[in-house]
Amino acid sequence: MINIVSKFIDEKSLCKSDNKLLVAISGGADSVALFLCLKELGYDVELAHCNFNLRGDESDNDEEFVKKLADKFGVRLHLKSFDTQKYTDENKVSIQMTARDLRYKWFNELLVDNNLNYIAVGHHKNDDVETF
Repeated sequence: MINIVSKFIDEKSLCKSDNKLLVAISGGADSVALFLCLKELGYDVELAHCNFNLRGDESDNDEEFVKKLADKFGVRLHLKSFDTQKYTDENKVSIQMTARDLRYKWFNELLVDNNLNYIAVGHHKNDDVETF
């Protein structure tokens, strides 16, 4: 998998080896695999985890897993907790749109505040692609 990721990055000219990357990490297989591949390839990475507080203990368990992963690999971790339901109710938008808006606004703030070059987001072929 690492070779596939490396080849894809090179072929698409996505980033340079000296770029600093912010990896959006949910704790799921896609984002964890992306993080591990980028780390193995030698990229300077920081992690960003959003807790949308929509799944009770599962949301908190994901956050704890990500904390342990960051600690294990000695990687800086940015954490943010959102009142997603409140934002959704106030703005009359879907939960999915709320989560997307909240996370990417925060990710972009992190890029600027921490001198990072790119946001890396893991997806698999059946996910919807998010573009900007």
